[in-house]
Amino acid sequence: MVKLSKHFNNYKLSRKEKLSKTNIYKELAEIFDERYSNHDYQKIADYFTNQKRMNSVLELGVGTGFWSNFIKNSEKYVGIDISIEMLKKAKRNAINPIRANVEEIPIKNSSFEFVFLVNVIHQIEQKLQTLSEINRILRVNGKLSIIYNDIFDEKNWWYVYKFFPKVVRIDKERYSSQLIIEEMLQKNGFSDIKTINLSVISKTYIGKNVFDDIFLKKHNSTQLANLSDEDYQIGIENMKLQIEKVNEYKFISNIIFKVTEAIKNDRN
Repeated sequence: MVKLSKHFNNYKLSRKEKLSKTNIYKELAEIFDERYSNHDYQKIADYFTNQKRMNSVLELGVGTGFWSNFIKNSEKYVGIDISIEMLKKAKRNAINPIRANVEEIPIKNSSFEFVFLVNVIHQIEQKLQTLSEINRILRVNGKLSIIYNDIFDEKNWWYVYKFFPKVVRIDKERYSSQLIIEEMLQKNGFSDIKTINLSVISKTYIGKNVFDDIFLKKHNSTQLANLSDEDYQIGIENMKLQIEKVNEYKFISNIIFKVTEAIKNDRN
């Protein structure tokens, strides 16, 4: 298995290659929840179920509000997202929605006991600024949980990287490793930082069955949505050629999810 890190270089995406986040998530909103029925996220759900009760909870990048189903009853549950379409769906889950950029959170200081992000940190351009904002709005001894796919883990692999090389470049620019995330938290004055290997989502598609994978559809993942139609179609054709060569070719995914936790201490 090829390690992702071997593909990485210093390539930077041009503006033309970057689509507006709001446009991407407008496309994603209608089918976003399909991912939860097609892949096993139970261990991530269990993580939230096992958290102690928090009276005030803030989810950044709330999307459709799926994870609120596993948070113990809280007096205040706020969800921030940049996508109006996503927030309309989040309302159904009894979430107080706020449309905002997570780099400038419109919430007063020391407002929440628990702040979390699930598979969102890679979407944030100014990560240090966002972590500073989280520190500001957390109460003393409040908890932050960042759940993310560590694409730099040598055991992590997604078959898409082989057939859509530009996706590797996109992810290299957006994602941060466990070490970098921990360093950013330290720079923002968080304490008791620890990382847990939370979940491994493994799936193998054989031959043409790969086209049943919902994440292979262009607007079902931000990685593929960022591609031009031409680049996307070239990747699909390369996959078809591979299947012609090896009818039962194995398209393997082994997605590593981690959670890095941190506490706001009284020195901030």
